[in-house]
Amino acid sequence: MLRAVAAELQHIQLGVGTPLGCEAALHAVREFTTTHDGHHEHIIVKVDMANAFNSISRKAVLEKVIRRFPAAMPMVSKAYSHPTPLQLGSAHLWSQQGVQQGDLMGPLLFALAIDPVIRSLTYP
Repeated sequence: MLRAVAAELQHIQLGVGTPLGCEAALHAVREFTTTHDGHHEHIIVKVDMANAFNSISRKAVLEKVIRRFPAAMPMVSKAYSHPTPLQLGSAHLWSQQGVQQGDLMGPLLFALAIDPVIRSLTYP
């Protein structure tokens, strides 16, 4: 699934499926800003969302996976089709929204879920 999603998203979302992708993006931005100083027809947009992984709907994640990567659905469905119990001391909380921090699939599923929004932006 990683290779398939990365191949589809890498050209529009820097860092997806790329080792040290954020570091590469930082170097690219630094290079761009130093070589385009004074040229105002180009802009760079960085999206930084507070509590981003919890901001997306699990239903949306599941819909994107079934539509675009159906072979991955059994694994993703087991992790995200029902609330997940979390233990905080002796109390139990239920994780019902977003993808879980620490889940190896989390960043990829988040990138897949926000892809329609990213694609709706105008870019050169």
